[in-house]
Amino acid sequence: MNSSLTDFSPDFDPTLPSLGGLSLRDVGLTLLRRIAFLPGKTFRRFDLSRGTRHGADPNGLAPAIPRWEVQSYIRYLLDSPWRWILDNGYIAESSPGSEWMEVTPKGWAVLGINSDDDDYIFKIFPEDRARWSAEHEPVHNDAEAIPVPD
Repeated sequence: MNSSLTDFSPDFDPTLPSLGGLSLRDVGLTLLRRIAFLPGKTFRRFDLSRGTRHGADPNGLAPAIPRWEVQSYIRYLLDSPWRWILDNGYIAESSPGSEWMEVTPKGWAVLGINSDDDDYIFKIFPEDRARWSAEHEPVHNDAEAIPVPD
C-alpha cells in the first residue's frame, strides 16, 4: 500500500478503509494541503463538510474517492486529522473567538511555502504564471513609441 495520500499512485486504493494504513501525520498533511488552496484565506470547519450529501465534494477534500464514501471520508478528515493540524499549530483561528480558521505561517512552512511571498501560488503551479502574465500584460500603444516623420 502507498504510504502517503499525497500521491495517488495506481496501487493506492482511495477508499475510507485504506486510511487505516496511513499515519495520522500523512492524512493530516494531506488535509492541510487541500484546505490551504481553497478560495479565500479563511475557512470554517463546518463549511468544509457542507454539501457532501449524495457524494458531492464541493471543496475538493476527497478527490478520487468513490461517491458513496465521500461524506464519511470528509467526516473522517475533519475529526482526528483536523485536530492534529490544529494541535500542531498548522491552522488557527483567524481572530480569537471566531470559527474562521486560516493556515498559519507554520502550516505554510510545513508545506514548503513562504507565506510572506505573494508569488507562492505560481511556485506551486508555474504554468499559471505564463497564462496570468499573458492575460494581464500591459497594453502598449505602439503609435506613441514610433516617431512620426514631419
